Amino acid sequence: MSILLDGLDLSGLRVASTWDGETAAPPTIAETSLDGSEIVWEGPAGLERITLAGGDAHGWITRTTLDRLAAMAAAPGGVYPLTIDGRALSVRFRNEDPPALSATPVEPASAAGPDAPFRNVRISLVVVG
Repeated sequence: MSILLDGLDLSGLRVASTWDGETAAPPTIAETSLDGSEIVWEGPAGLERITLAGGDAHGWITRTTLDRLAAMAAAPGGVYPLTIDGRALSVRFRNEDPPALSATPVEPASAAGPDAPFRNVRISLVVVG
């Protein structure tokens, strides 16, 4: 399976789950406003959530790739091109459903250089537009 996220080759990962709004209730998102009151959003029908995942034995990425993904996830309002087997989408990181990005180092973190491998990668995205 070919997976590209903003030019990053994530082909070792798998599409672990999607939600297209047809088989389940829309997701509910709770946020806290500046004055401390709770705001609850319910996603519209057709909202597509995508989770890309690696495991212990597949989908490893380097620290350099993880750092780039972390910067993308932290960018306010960031929307990125995602291509899965030729299907082109625009996505953002699903920060309202933390964690939007997670991974486990294969080596101790103190020894992790730019090429250090990470496994059990999980990237939570939502299709926009």
